[in-house]
Amino acid sequence: MKETLFNIEAEQSILGGCMIGGKATVLEAQELITATDFYQERHRMIWEAICRLVDRGESIDIITVREQLGDDLEKVGGIPYLMTLAGKNPNYKNVASHCQIIKNKSIARQKVAQCRELIRQLENEEEPFELISQSMMFDSALISNSRKSEIVHVKEKTIAVYNEIEQRKNNHGVVGQATGFTDFDIKIGGLRRGNLHILAARPAMGKTTFALNIARNVAIKQKKPVLFVSLEMTNEQLIEKLMAENAGIESWKLQDAAQLSDREWNGLSFAANTLYESKLYLDDSHRSKASEIAVRLRRFKSLNPDLALVIIDYIQIMQAESRAGKNYEVGETSGILQGLAKELDIPILVLSQLSRDIERREDKRPILSDLRDSGSLEQDASTVMFLYRDDYYHPEDYPPNNDPSETELIVAKNRFGPIGKLYFTFFKAKSRFEQAAKELRKTS
Repeated sequence: MKETLFNIEAEQSILGGCMIGGKATVLEAQELITATDFYQERHRMIWEAICRLVDRGESIDIITVREQLGDDLEKVGGIPYLMTLAGKNPNYKNVASHCQIIKNKSIARQKVAQCRELIRQLENEEEPFELISQSMMFDSALISNSRKSEIVHVKEKTIAVYNEIEQRKNNHGVVGQATGFTDFDIKIGGLRRGNLHILAARPAMGKTTFALNIARNVAIKQKKPVLFVSLEMTNEQLIEKLMAENAGIESWKLQDAAQLSDREWNGLSFAANTLYESKLYLDDSHRSKASEIAVRLRRFKSLNPDLALVIIDYIQIMQAESRAGKNYEVGETSGILQGLAKELDIPILVLSQLSRDIERREDKRPILSDLRDSGSLEQDASTVMFLYRDDYYHPEDYPPNNDPSETELIVAKNRFGPIGKLYFTFFKAKSRFEQAAKELRKTS
C-alpha cells in the first residue's frame, strides 16, 4: 500500500502520547479515532489494550500497558517498542491533531478499498446503477461515521430552540412542509424535513388522489418543487388526474372528451397551463429499487436545492434490494428511504398498502399492526396516517354511487404530537379532497 495512505509516525505519536498523558489524553483521542483507524496491526493491539485499561479505570503507563498486553506483548515488539513509543511524543498535547491525521488516512484507505471492489464488480458486468447507488450510500455512511460528536452546554442551543418554538407559534404549530390542508398541518406540524411519513390505506380509498392533492397544493399554490415518484401509474395518467382535479371536471369525461362543454374546455385549458407553469416533477420509473430512486433523488436535489417534498407511490411495489422474505425486503426499503430523508434534509411521504387481515375484523378502521409486510414501516416513520371510507364497507347505508363521500384521516402515529382523527370530503369523480367542516375527534 502506498505510503500516502498511512502515517506510522502519527500512530506512534498517539500511542506514546497516551502512555505519557494518561487517561485524559486517551479520552480525548477516543472521541476522534477507533482501533480500525490504525494501519499497523500491532498499533491496533496496543490501542485496544490502552482502551481496556481506561474502561476499568486503571492508570495508563508503560507498565500497565505491558501487563494488559500479556501474551501479546512480544507480538507488538515487547518492552523495547513500548519504550520507543513513549519517547515519540514528549508533548502529548498534540495528540488530537495527530488523531485527525490518521483518521483522514483511514478514510482514504476505506475509500480506496471500496473503489477497487467497485471496479472489480463493474468488470464482472454487475448492474452499474445499483453499484453506483451502493457507492453513494457507502460515502454517506463514511462521512457520517467520521464526524465528531460533541457535547454542548444547553445555552448554546436554547436560543435556537426558543426561536423555533416562536416560529411554530407564528405558523400555528406548522414547522414542517405545509400540505395545504390546514387542520391536518396543525395536527402533525406539517411534513417535517429529514423524516419519513407513511400514508396507508386499502385499495380504492383514495390514497394516490390524496397524495396528488398534497403535491398540487405545494407545487402550484405554494410554488415549491415537489417530486412525485409513481411506481404504479404513468406520468400521463397522473397528469390526467391532476388536470381533472384542477379543472373541477369528472375524470371520466376526459375519456370521452366530446362530452365536455365549452366552459369545461376552458377550465381544462386553464388547468393544463397551471400545471405547465408549476414546480411539479414526475418520475414513473416502474419497478425501481429504493437504491435506484436514491441515485436519482440525490441528483435531483443537487439541481433543485429548494426541493420541498418527495412523494412515493407506493412502497410494496418497489423492487426489493435483496431476496430475504417480504417482511425484510420492505423493512430494508423503508430504512433506505428514512436514511435518504435525513441525508437530504427533506420530507418523504410514502404511500403503503394495508394487510388483508383488516377485512376479517368487524371494525375495519386501520390500526398500526395493519401495515402490510413489515413492522419496520411503523418504526422508521415519524408519522403514520390511514385513510378510511365507511361507504366502501357499508354501501347499503349510503346512496348509490355515493359521491362525494366522507373520509376519515386517522393519524395513528405522530412522533411530534397527538394522534387522532380528521374528516375530509372525497369528490371521487373529480379526484379532489377537501377538509370537512367537522369537529376534530381526538382518539387519545
